[in-house]
Amino acid sequence: MTQGERFDGPEPRPPGKSPLVLLGGVVVAVVVGAGLALFFAPQMDNTPAPAPDDSRVSILVDPGKPPPIPKSNGQMEVLGPGMAEAAAPPPAAVVPPLDAAPVEPARSGPSFDCNGRLTRGQEMVCANPDLAAADLRMARAYAAAAAAGAPTDDLRAEQADWRAIREDAAAHSPDAVAQIYEQRTRELQELAGYMQRR
Repeated sequence: MTQGERFDGPEPRPPGKSPLVLLGGVVVAVVVGAGLALFFAPQMDNTPAPAPDDSRVSILVDPGKPPPIPKSNGQMEVLGPGMAEAAAPPPAAVVPPLDAAPVEPARSGPSFDCNGRLTRGQEMVCANPDLAAADLRMARAYAAAAAAGAPTDDLRAEQADWRAIREDAAAHSPDAVAQIYEQRTRELQELAGYMQRR
């Protein structure tokens, strides 16, 4: 077209391939790929197995009875020095339940002296026979934990913290004090059992 000429028709298409040609190329590529895959696929051998001859040995496995259990000669094997201790299980920890700890008949008060200057928590324990018995149980559990090998410094520090908790509980009620006695006694019993199993 020259300058000044007017063209009213559709724009000419740039040269290229039609969609049918592209689709035909895809189909040809798929057919060629499938043919190559079939050609290079491993071939199955459909020939029958050769008949057994005399030179081959057949092995049959009998899934019958299991082998017999060896019988003992009646003598026990003796372990060498030190092996018996290593093989023995650790002694079982004897931790009596809180209810089973008897109160010593000779002593009816707590583990501490009720005479003299007392804290509010100590006064409550001295005035209540149930709390006094709980104090004795806790004192026995403390002694058992110390005897089992619990670090003494740690026990003392924990007991000092516990006494502060007892004073806070005493500001509430005797039941609160009884609960913290029970909790501390159980902790000490578990500690003693743990130390004995180590």
